[in-house]
Amino acid sequence: MGRSMRVFVLMAAVAIAAIGCQKRSEQRSESAGGEIASGMAGAPATHPSRERDSSPRESAVKSSRSLTEEDDGKTVELKVGQVVTVVLDSNRQSGLMWDLAPVTADVMERQGTPAYTEKKAGGTETWRFRATRKGEQTVRLEYPRRMTRSVPERTFRFTAIVN
Repeated sequence: MGRSMRVFVLMAAVAIAAIGCQKRSEQRSESAGGEIASGMAGAPATHPSRERDSSPRESAVKSSRSLTEEDDGKTVELKVGQVVTVVLDSNRQSGLMWDLAPVTADVMERQGTPAYTEKKAGGTETWRFRATRKGEQTVRLEYPRRMTRSVPERTFRFTAIVN
């Protein structure tokens, strides 16, 4: 292979590598700055500069609601596109982790897989759900022991009314 051909191949390889690095960097920054983090596939991320240009009404739709175990049984009113984040205590070392109970409606859609954050004793699981269309749906999470698939030790539910 001639010298000019080797230089061309080397330059093409460098360009391809640079494009790949740039895309990974953009994905990381969108994931960190977007509405849904933790690498949740298929979740649209919002670029920070685009958020500044949105109207107050659009910002309200994009806003997220957070629920914890104290909110068990709560009803929340949402707009289409809003995200509900549920943070629940969990201890995966004990063989327990949260599961989504079978869903009968398609008003709320789970976004990606739950993120587990380990702490000194146990940890937390973070679930995200997006309101996809108008209607009402109860989302139920169960906390069974993995090995036995027994009756859940705890449950958590919330009802979403999407307008």
